[in-house]
Amino acid sequence: MKIKKIWCIVLVLVTLFLLIACGDAEIRPTKTMEIKAAADIRAVAPGADLQLAVFEGSQKLVGALFEIRSGPAKIHTLSGLLTCDADAKIEEKIEVGAILSGYTCKNLILTVVADAVDAIEPVSVSLLAPTAESLTVGTHRLAAAVLPAEASQAVRYAFVGVVPTGVTLLEDELTVTSAAADNAAFTIAVTSAVNDKISATRTFAVDNLPATPEVSPWNKAPSVKSVFYDDFASGIDGNIWRIENDAWGANNNGVRPANISYTTDKNVAKEFGAESGGVAVLQSNGDFMQAADRRREGANLVTRQAFGPGKYEVRMKVLPRLGQCTALWTYWSGNSGSGIPYENYTQIRYSEIDIELPLWGDFRNISGVSYQYFSSSWDWATQVNNRRDVLNVEDRSVPALNDGRWHTFAFDWRTDAANGDRGVIWYADGKEFGRKSTWIPEYTATFNIANWFPEEVPWIGDPTFETAYMYVDWVRITQYDDPAKIGSTGVGSGGTATNLGARPIPLTDYIANGTFGQALTVKNTRNQDITSWTQAAGAVKRAAEPNRLMLEGGSKATQAIGAQYAGYTFSLDVDAEVTGGTGKCRAYVEYCNGDTAIQNPALTVVGRSEALEFTGGERAAQKLVFTVVGAGVNHIRLVIETEAGTTASVYRTSMFLL
Repeated sequence: MKIKKIWCIVLVLVTLFLLIACGDAEIRPTKTMEIKAAADIRAVAPGADLQLAVFEGSQKLVGALFEIRSGPAKIHTLSGLLTCDADAKIEEKIEVGAILSGYTCKNLILTVVADAVDAIEPVSVSLLAPTAESLTVGTHRLAAAVLPAEASQAVRYAFVGVVPTGVTLLEDELTVTSAAADNAAFTIAVTSAVNDKISATRTFAVDNLPATPEVSPWNKAPSVKSVFYDDFASGIDGNIWRIENDAWGANNNGVRPANISYTTDKNVAKEFGAESGGVAVLQSNGDFMQAADRRREGANLVTRQAFGPGKYEVRMKVLPRLGQCTALWTYWSGNSGSGIPYENYTQIRYSEIDIELPLWGDFRNISGVSYQYFSSSWDWATQVNNRRDVLNVEDRSVPALNDGRWHTFAFDWRTDAANGDRGVIWYADGKEFGRKSTWIPEYTATFNIANWFPEEVPWIGDPTFETAYMYVDWVRITQYDDPAKIGSTGVGSGGTATNLGARPIPLTDYIANGTFGQALTVKNTRNQDITSWTQAAGAVKRAAEPNRLMLEGGSKATQAIGAQYAGYTFSLDVDAEVTGGTGKCRAYVEYCNGDTAIQNPALTVVGRSEALEFTGGERAAQKLVFTVVGAGVNHIRLVIETEAGTTASVYRTSMFLL
């Protein structure tokens, strides 16, 4: 009995002690503690173990529970033993957190190193490359060395202090663009990834002078007045750009803010091939856009500032589909709609210089236009054309410009008549493709970057696509001190662009209605019936729940894509199954020749890709990568067919340019 009483007393005392302890824990001020591994190591090798603990100063605290917040590792929470996964990638990061009542614990960042010996603590680090102190325009790879050599060589790079415009750093790649000022200085720090106290710095300068003097195409080289440059590193700034919400022409839905987005994520932009900063994305909705009220709807960025004579340059990826006009142009319309008679044309106040493509339904053609006078009351054929100068490169002498690569388009505008330098010169990728010296604008104007929908099929082709994109890396306007009259910056607040954040940049899917979410035949904005999937043989129909394309035995469905050329490489994905019979369902691409400036042209097959083959059994998703070959190819056509007696369902098709 006494023993039981003693145990009861002990139990009461223990309970009181725990209550007091818990009460203390609840009111104890939170302290920030550090998690440390044995010997304060901050690196671990694949398959290796580390013992973890929480410290208050030099005192080790007990009772902590550890967890992996991110990275390739597992942990025994009670013992604090961390085991790095055997297949962890070298230089990958592991973030460890700890939970301890009354304390806030800093996360521990560990770096995965090649070997256990690499966990030796580093003593010093130095930045070895680039070796030159002056860096030219381009990308430079950074390299460092950590001592002792047995220590982890993993390092981090970062700018210190002011970073000049046009200089960027992404991991170990330092990029100097043409926007960087010559002799601009900047400093880079290199720090051990396993011990941030081990660091060193080096200072560099920009070398942005041309190796050889550039020969001016003019009688007298222009005097530079100012330089405007935007690489969208801060997104699409509403103080710099107006996102147009407008419409012109006929049978289209204009240009809308909903079609403009951007990324400022450096990793996303770099992977996409941007030289620096971010990427602006301009969407275009063709005749197969599933939202009927948004068909033939484009996008337009307009500078808020007006510019005069100078060199206008844009690095961009052309929107790759027919039926829309990818355009760059200056524009100011002072009184072009005021009804001034044609005979009094000198009273017109107007300014416009264009670059436009495709031309005659072909991306191997390009045009430039210069307007000095224009009035909406004039007759286009007999009057407007007499007051403008048109440069059409229509002999296919330029490489196809919808190849998914970055291209730089430019025009040089001069008004220095006193020195005989009054004219416009147009360029693609640094090569002149033409010049004109009559009907040269003289008013300052805003600068536009856009895709929009003229209705003239012979000019730009037919927009038989769903959604397509153009991309802008940077814009530079070098304004000259040539004489100019003051135009206007225009009016309007415009809309707001969408920030993509870390999301991938959207890509153009070359297949229209590839998810079969709408009827095969729909109305375009001209109230014409158009068909996304043509029944070339047998019986083909769309079904719902799930959406799919159903082919009877011996059937064929096709979809043609215009203005695609030899040398282009695509990735085709088809999700399908054979639903009856013992034969095959095939999907392949034909390489064709035909007119690209009319609707529904007759095509001649020049060659074809290999085929994806589906047989009876389970539904399957297959991929085909192919390169277009053949002389005279300017169309491709996707074919899905079944053998006699074999039925199939196709659930999804997509195709992207690589």
